[in-house]
Amino acid sequence: MASSEGVRLGEQAARQLVQTGRHEIGPGLTDAEFTRIERDYEFEFADDHRAFLAAGLPLKTPEPYERRNPWPDWRDGDPGDLREILGWPVEGTLFDVQYDAFWHPSWGQRPARMSKALSTARRHLAQAPKMIPVWGHRYLPAGRGTYGHPVLSIYQTDVIMFGTDLAEYIAIEFQRRSMIPDLTPPPDWIPPPMVPFWSDFLTGELGWS
Repeated sequence: MASSEGVRLGEQAARQLVQTGRHEIGPGLTDAEFTRIERDYEFEFADDHRAFLAAGLPLKTPEPYERRNPWPDWRDGDPGDLREILGWPVEGTLFDVQYDAFWHPSWGQRPARMSKALSTARRHLAQAPKMIPVWGHRYLPAGRGTYGHPVLSIYQTDVIMFGTDLAEYIAIEFQRRSMIPDLTPPPDWIPPPMVPFWSDFLTGELGWS
């Protein structure tokens, strides 16, 4: 059963999106649909993300984002497209391993051969919980029974916090577009426990070779 606080947070985010009046939103995902999605793609939604999608499935964002719909269509989307966006965080990191000399210190010494470096990085990345797309390259970590994680904008290894939780993210992305959002967390803010890799981008504990 989803936590009540996670449900509250997800439903708050859904209401905020509706209040913009600018997005096409379909019926929320049903329990049967969640079961199918989580089985087919081998992850479980966090409680707030699940409640957000249960309240209404965002289907379309107005211009200037028409070129490719940023919302993942968990109901009728092409399975190949969904697997591609689920894989972006890992594949983007591997791109930087290959072309930008990225190497995380927890992975040990970087192998000299590129093929070995890539296989080593992929093995370590496979141990991290999946990051689940919210909109475009904004992600929440997977995990039934979890909620309140920051939404991360992930583009290769360029990772920033785009909201301390899902509701704040919706406000920043869709309700404050006339403002330049301050994406710096408050000094006393401590992010919830996250995966051992992605949270390092927030704390500055990254290593480059």
